[in-house]
Amino acid sequence: MSRLYVIGAGTPTPTPQRFGTAFVVDTGSDLVMFDCGPAATHKLVKAGLWPTRIDHPFFTHHHFDHDADYPCFLLCRWDQSIGREGMLKARGPTLTASITEA
Repeated sequence: MSRLYVIGAGTPTPTPQRFGTAFVVDTGSDLVMFDCGPAATHKLVKAGLWPTRIDHPFFTHHHFDHDADYPCFLLCRWDQSIGREGMLKARGPTLTASITEA
């Protein structure tokens, strides 16, 4: 059974309740993260989802409210790495691979 986590569902304008965009789908075998907006990594951990368990980030587009926290996500994966996490398979529009590799 799949499960959807709404990590962030806001706009570029922050409000006390919402800011940025990020969703995670748990397929039962993989965690797929759609977008990685502001503070997404912190919100992932609050939801019990560790960056090292998410191997499939997907970006709908590269506006800051959809990818501002991606460097933090990548650095947390690197910092928490113990060599058991899967290979990161980032997908999305042009520049996704370049952003990930940089």
